[in-house]
Amino acid sequence: MQLKIETYSPPRHQGTKETFNGSVKTNKGFIGIFLSLFLVSWCLGGSIVFAEELDFKALSLIPVQEGGRLKPFDTFARESVRIVTGHEKFQGQLSIQTVLDWAAHPQAWEEKNFILVENLGLRDLIGVGKDQKQVSPQFLVNHEGFIAYAKSSFAKQGKKMSLDPKEKEALSVFGRLQRFEDIKSGDAFALIPVTDPQTQRWGTIGDLNRAYHSNKPAMPDAAMAVLESFAGVLAAFDKQDPVKFPLESASLAQILAQIGGKDYADPGKMALEVQFNALKPFRWAWLIHLGAFLLVGLSFLLGSRRLYMVGFPVFILGIGMSTYGFVLRCLIAGRPPVSNMYESLIWVTFGMTVFALIFEIIL
Repeated sequence: MQLKIETYSPPRHQGTKETFNGSVKTNKGFIGIFLSLFLVSWCLGGSIVFAEELDFKALSLIPVQEGGRLKPFDTFARESVRIVTGHEKFQGQLSIQTVLDWAAHPQAWEEKNFILVENLGLRDLIGVGKDQKQVSPQFLVNHEGFIAYAKSSFAKQGKKMSLDPKEKEALSVFGRLQRFEDIKSGDAFALIPVTDPQTQRWGTIGDLNRAYHSNKPAMPDAAMAVLESFAGVLAAFDKQDPVKFPLESASLAQILAQIGGKDYADPGKMALEVQFNALKPFRWAWLIHLGAFLLVGLSFLLGSRRLYMVGFPVFILGIGMSTYGFVLRCLIAGRPPVSNMYESLIWVTFGMTVFALIFEIIL
């Protein structure tokens, strides 16, 4: 098998006005404090992801093609671990650490229970306890009953037949298993910015692995450089080398950027998305709004104007955090964040809080 850098094979898969005015005049100190907290949170948000022994910053910014879009490696890792295990962190590790561990030590994970099985009926079908939420890859691969059930569920789906919850879960579990297998083989790492003219897919580390084992002398220098650099990243991760790991990651990022040229993914957008992932502005927004609700609610129950004077700026801070999150989403996606139910729901609730603020000011 010959692999040219121009033609990579695709991967296998897939409240009154007066009160308000008084509050504004007497609460500049509170507003300043909360704005300071906001800025501190913003600054820390970009560094929390990398507050471990190894510096994952360079690697986290590398673009990966998946799900019809380009996303930073940080997003890819978070989504992968959340899909497979049900949580963004597994056993206290950052998602990017878990994904690298899957790639560097796949055999060590074969017998570990980490693949999520949510449906109780499916758990009963495959013979695991109702309290056992996760199973190992080897258990699923060797379970003929599960494989057969997943195949029959897939066949029903192909015929446009409705699936019951257990059948849907079987397909989901199979997808989680496949995600792990793709990471293990390298097929999930669509990092090479060379587009297949038919599928429009980027090349993967799995493609390079197969080319290397099939016909190493025929591999282009650029392809070999990517493969060796990625291997260097995994080796440095395996040794937990805090000096070599960021250097190898930066080297891989540089090689891929050179291959991508002027059409390579915008590094600014990648950095914004990593910042968004670290800060989680919408999660902070609802927590801040909850605090504002409690403060304002207590102010009415206790007749305390001071509590209201604290709660109202907190409410404004929550709107500010939501606005910040929407601005980031727009910059990252290049469109208004209303393309799915999750985004629309957040947008509607954001509009309600803005109108509530307006009514509080004018009434």
